Amino acid sequence: MPFQSQPTIWKFSRDKEREQEAASDPVNPSHYEFPNGARVIDITQWLNFNRGNVVKYVSRAGRKSASEIEDLRKAMWYLQMELRRLECVGMRGAGD
Repeated sequence: MPFQSQPTIWKFSRDKEREQEAASDPVNPSHYEFPNGARVIDITQWLNFNRGNVVKYVSRAGRKSASEIEDLRKAMWYLQMELRRLECVGMRGAGD
């Protein structure tokens, strides 16, 4: 008998279990997870603080709170902070 993958029902029930765990998890709540199951931490752990926060706020915009605009403004604030940091690093490197 050829190999058969797990039934769709099994996958669906695992997805539901994962959703329930994420919904009740205060550290990694569901608004930090993409529909395909990827988590924001899977991306942000490889970025510095400012860039990680940009990704975090953009990805959860409109999902955590009703204020999508507020989340996007926070993302923009962190992006501006990162640009300022890079400009300062560039200025220090230019005079060396």
